[in-house]
Amino acid sequence: MLSIEIPRHWEALDAASRANLATLSESITGSPPTVASLAVSARPAPAGAIIRVTRLKNDGPTQRQLSDAAKANPHSLLRDLANELQIEFAQMEDASRKLGMEILEKPRASLASIDGRTALLITYKRSGAAGGPPFFVRQFHVPLETAKALITVSHRETDAILFKPILEHVLQSIDFDIR
Repeated sequence: MLSIEIPRHWEALDAASRANLATLSESITGSPPTVASLAVSARPAPAGAIIRVTRLKNDGPTQRQLSDAAKANPHSLLRDLANELQIEFAQMEDASRKLGMEILEKPRASLASIDGRTALLITYKRSGAAGGPPFFVRQFHVPLETAKALITVSHRETDAILFKPILEHVLQSIDFDIR
């Protein structure tokens, strides 16, 4: 279970919109989504930022394995993850082009903590849709007991002064242990 505070004036996408996102993803990648459920996707009006939490099948390390590796040898862990990221980067570029966007800055991997859990953090910059201003994207991959939470927060770079503190507050509000 997960709890997250979404600003009340932001628009949360309804179930039909979330289903359309899954269908779009499948049409772009050519493979069925591995997403078990899109828990939440929200954005302000007017647009300029987005919060998305997705529950995925975890094919990678468990929380304990990631945490232990991060403590034992974080440089080796990040080097291994960077190698895997290069493979995914080519797929990400292709999918972005199909959406009319371009990856402007090569993704970087680092470690982060979300609600006391170790997370793999991927950051990159992409162009805005239809040639708009670039977006700064952060993806937190958080292994859970039976799945993985993919928490994506992004904001238009030109609006960073407005959206960055809001997104930081949202990230601080995440609670994985809510019952």
